[in-house]
Amino acid sequence: MNPITFTSYSGFGREVIIIAERIVSFHPIDYNGNRGTCICLDTGKEICVSESPGQVRMALEQTNV
Repeated sequence: MNPITFTSYSGFGREVIIIAERIVSFHPIDYNGNRGTCICLDTGKEICVSESPGQVRMALEQTNV
């Protein structure tokens, strides 16, 4: 089990911890110029974070998943 900490997309600087093995896919999002990444989990839930898709990819690669 490899937890990864991201910043919430809400803009309040809250942390979001996601288990790397639960991530199925991710894609960029942009709402009114506020960019980030939508992370899709194996449960069907989507979590939006402030990090770019490149940053999400690097975090996943560092966990060796």
